[in-house]
Amino acid sequence: MNTKQTALITGATSGIGAEYARRLAADGYNLIITGRREAKIKALADELSNYYGSNVEVILIELSDSAQVDDLIENIKNRDIHLLVNNAGFGTTKFFSNESIELYEKMIRAHIMAHMKIIYAILPEMTKKRAGTIINVSSAGAFLPSPKTAIYSGTKAFLRAFTESLHMELAGTGVQVQVVCPGLTKTDMHVRLGIPEERTIDWGPFQWIFPQEVVECSLRCLKKKKVVCFPGRFNRMQVLMRHITPEALYYKTISYFFRKYGWIDGA
Repeated sequence: MNTKQTALITGATSGIGAEYARRLAADGYNLIITGRREAKIKALADELSNYYGSNVEVILIELSDSAQVDDLIENIKNRDIHLLVNNAGFGTTKFFSNESIELYEKMIRAHIMAHMKIIYAILPEMTKKRAGTIINVSSAGAFLPSPKTAIYSGTKAFLRAFTESLHMELAGTGVQVQVVCPGLTKTDMHVRLGIPEERTIDWGPFQWIFPQEVVECSLRCLKKKKVVCFPGRFNRMQVLMRHITPEALYYKTISYFFRKYGWIDGA
């Protein structure tokens, strides 16, 4: 009989989600992993099954599609899921008024509605068992808004506040929750956003980290019962500085550096 616990990871095709999958498989979990790129995520599933002996189930899904999310919930609602990693998400590269409202609606559905509904579906069983872990992958953008991230940072700020509220609600239930707030992380998302490769090395005031560092920090923080996790020393320093920097100075400084280093076109 298979006695391994099961972890569900959304957005596990690559980057941070794939690294969570590798680490949890190494720790002895069976996995349910979701993504959109069939060939890539199935190759990851084969890798983890062959190397770690984990049972890896792949669910192809577009989390911005409400009907597909409902199908996923039907699939998992009676499953014994011990650990959930809500990681799926995407970014944008344009000013707020230059992007389509349809894309923003997709982002809100993927970042907020899908993850909220998944938690809502599996939380009752976790509280009944008095055991379980929920990790929501947010962003330093939840604390550090910047140009071209109006909706992205807004959705990530929701995840941060939502997770902290859940932590307080679930005190004493045996269910642990965490929100992870990485800064710039070197994944293939920067390729999809059109950020040049040379900009994924430390440049100016910005420092990039790797998915392995994010996951290692997250799991280390879980052991310490930390609710809000900031991977990367520079990332933690940025968030701290944001809290003590006058708002007007923060706005001017961030706008200046984004223009200087080419993430904003024009003045």
